Amino acid sequence: MIKQQLLLKYKEKYICSHEDMEYDFIQVPNYSYVESVASEWANISIFISLLLSGNITNRYESVTPHLHFDWCDIFSFCDFACLYPIDENVCLYDIDEFLKTDNIQEEIFEKTLERLSSRLAVVSLQDLEEVQKRWINYSQEIDGLDIPEIQEKPYHFQYMPRVSPDLLEHLRNRHNTAKNHTALLLYSGGKDSTLSAIRLHKMGYNVDFIHFNNGQMRDSDKPYLTFKRTFQPLRGYQFPYELSDVDMKWTFLDYFSPWKEQYGDILENGTIHSEIRCLSCRMAMYTKAFEIAKGGNYKVMAEGARISQGFMLEQRPMIERIKELASEFGIQMLFPVLELEPGQEKKELIKAGFSSKSWESKCLLGRTAMEKSAEDEEQILEYYDNILKPKILQNVRKSLK
Repeated sequence: MIKQQLLLKYKEKYICSHEDMEYDFIQVPNYSYVESVASEWANISIFISLLLSGNITNRYESVTPHLHFDWCDIFSFCDFACLYPIDENVCLYDIDEFLKTDNIQEEIFEKTLERLSSRLAVVSLQDLEEVQKRWINYSQEIDGLDIPEIQEKPYHFQYMPRVSPDLLEHLRNRHNTAKNHTALLLYSGGKDSTLSAIRLHKMGYNVDFIHFNNGQMRDSDKPYLTFKRTFQPLRGYQFPYELSDVDMKWTFLDYFSPWKEQYGDILENGTIHSEIRCLSCRMAMYTKAFEIAKGGNYKVMAEGARISQGFMLEQRPMIERIKELASEFGIQMLFPVLELEPGQEKKELIKAGFSSKSWESKCLLGRTAMEKSAEDEEQILEYYDNILKPKILQNVRKSLK
């Protein structure tokens, strides 16, 4: 059976049909006059080629007439490796993957979207959820009206946008499935978090990056620029711009203030103050990350903690506490480079084809790890157990209400 229904993905949005005020899968026409192509994929490949080349009319036909042999050139725009069957009758075409092949430049396709057929629309799942919500609300409002009132303004209901239930169900399932196989990675742009991303991908996860700003960061845009230079051309890695510089400075100040008020804050290397400060900062990051993970339905989070760096927040007692904390929200925590010895990360990065030089933002409050006694470690863990954990649980649960 020829797969006549189509959906196209582009930059976390979708190109779908928008006819008669309803968003739905694209109904691909039957280009039966292309006799030279016998493949069951002929119709769908012609449609995609016309769209990507900017050569499509509102009737989904070619802007200019073509001889049969001319279609061979048009077909060059359609890379079948980017075409994924959804079910027996529906396919999804990943334009993001296609653009990475350099067959067509992104800016050219952006111009194609500017003159997109009026029968097509570029929307996100959130857009469609809003349309569906308004439709339901208006339907309920209409149900409460008398017949004469409806007849007075029938056009209100007739021109209210709506969404095909099948399209909405598919996108919801796709969103949830993708998040179940995607790890949200706390990313600094350094070697450890970069290698964590690579290892997560080898484990079978797609990786979404998130970076934080504690109000004391220098060059906080570096991690996003690092991603653009390294991971962006590769499949399976994404760095949503809205997650590239998440503000958590007030949460950090709130978490550190009980210590600062009681003991002060001595800005020097290797003190208990610096360890508590870094712990408070990291826990503020986790608070925001948990909130975003729950809102985005992520089931897995990860970070580039490494025991050999010496910080208490990256030692096993704290790692186990972080895992237990994440489980409170139904999230699995992964630490891909936890056991890595110094120097190993450089070799592995080079072997994977990445630069061994880090290009990360600089925290002006960051200090080296202190030499810790058993009493020091106990004091740090007590601050987490008694001060930070209750605050984190309260803040995240409050945000989820």
